[in-house]
Amino acid sequence: MKLLASDLDFTILMHGNQPLTKKNVDAVKKFIAAGNKFAIITGRQYATFKDFLEEYDLKSDYIAGEDGMIIFDKNLKEIYRNNINPSTIDIICGLAKKYNYEINLDDGYKYHHEKVDNVIKVFFSKEEVENNKEFVDSIYALDNLNIYFSVKSFNIVEGVLKYQALDFIKEKEGLDDDCVYAVGDGVADIEMVNRYNGEMIGKGKYKYLYEYIEELMKD
Repeated sequence: MKLLASDLDFTILMHGNQPLTKKNVDAVKKFIAAGNKFAIITGRQYATFKDFLEEYDLKSDYIAGEDGMIIFDKNLKEIYRNNINPSTIDIICGLAKKYNYEINLDDGYKYHHEKVDNVIKVFFSKEEVENNKEFVDSIYALDNLNIYFSVKSFNIVEGVLKYQALDFIKEKEGLDDDCVYAVGDGVADIEMVNRYNGEMIGKGKYKYLYEYIEELMKD
């Protein structure tokens, strides 16, 4: 049995190209039907990846949202989450108030603009904060956080990255590293892909996910 983990956007879901997305999804279904395990590890929130799964009638064995901060089983039951320390949230909320920035607190299911419990991710508009060195440096000075800019946002999480979510899934399945594979297309996927001998889709040998899966199933 093999375990394959994949990013969602521009890896499985090819925006604006539904036939190609369906080809990728059909390859995933074939991979699972052959007795393998499949995990989606995405930066998306619950509601948006749930819509995708329903639209394409796909039952992934695991789905890790928010870049690995929260993990669900194939029935979308939460099996893992990594909350940011509430005292850290207090500091970040204070900084947001100081600079009059809108704060987005993500509990894994929806966004809040006021303090709530069980926050797994905080983000700000990239355009709004990226040139404020004092603010950005204040965030980086906080302990035990993983902080990164994506295309449109400045993201703050605590202690878990995509590859660590895959570590959790691998251990839950009781698999050795040589049975685990990973694919992605962006910066957040690189460490996961490198750790598990995978591929960056569209940037090397494989242009599309279905091609990679077809090759993987030959072994």
